[in-house]
Amino acid sequence: MKYRSESSYSKSKFSLLKKNDKIFIKKKPAKIDAREFESINKQNQFKKFKIRNFTVEAAKIELKKEDIIKSKFYLVEFFQGKNGEEILSNGDVNEIKILKLFFKNYIKQANKNTKVILRNKKSIIKKYNQISKHRNFKKIKNFKSIKNYLFLLLKKNIYTFDNYNCHGDLTLSNIILNSKDKKIILIDFQKTYEDNLMQDLSKLFQEFNLGWTSRNFSKINKLRSEIVCKSILKNDFWRMFNKNMLHSFKVEFIMTILRIIPYVDKNDKITLDWIYESFILIKTFKIK
Repeated sequence: MKYRSESSYSKSKFSLLKKNDKIFIKKKPAKIDAREFESINKQNQFKKFKIRNFTVEAAKIELKKEDIIKSKFYLVEFFQGKNGEEILSNGDVNEIKILKLFFKNYIKQANKNTKVILRNKKSIIKKYNQISKHRNFKKIKNFKSIKNYLFLLLKKNIYTFDNYNCHGDLTLSNIILNSKDKKIILIDFQKTYEDNLMQDLSKLFQEFNLGWTSRNFSKINKLRSEIVCKSILKNDFWRMFNKNMLHSFKVEFIMTILRIIPYVDKNDKITLDWIYESFILIKTFKIK
């Protein structure tokens, strides 16, 4: 039994597949490579934990490596529920409260016993150079100002965390909430250019401060989402981190929005404009 197929922003294709009376998500990535298998391992190795009466877990991925290489797809455990994007646009008060509780505890747990360390800038510069060669890069308004500001920040010491465990793409669309079964399910883990707690923090900033998910919403839904975002992740969230981390955060926030560039459709003016507008917000961001 096969259901309608859909594509993701990363060019992966999804469909639902019924097998042995169980429903799975059939994911066909744009390409099967070492990074994809590292992402699969991250997802399968995630250790579930409790947040009050909710269990946080990752959807398990089936099929052996050789089968995935041969078939060019794999099966992901399917869960009923609302993803974070749906909650942002039409979730009820309880669902919003649960999401708020999840993010607060997820980061609190990840940040526990984590130390700040000096960061090697080479991987940042290498990644920037790769992105800047993409044809979409020069479509970004005032793209030279982004480079100038980024490299100005890189003149200072840049710090990161000694916690190298992260989801890698902690966006609202990759979180499923099942209130009935008391479960929060994480999907689509990603191996990033430099796995670190910084990656997850940057994705939270991308969602709740820059409005990634709501960029395509109607005016009414966008206004609602802004209110919901501010209630889920308040400005004082960033106070748990030392103010000396500000420049380091800004570097990673900029890299996070730039990493989107290769995946943007050349005609997607909304997203291309969003990247520059986000850059301006990052420049003015302060830990208050």
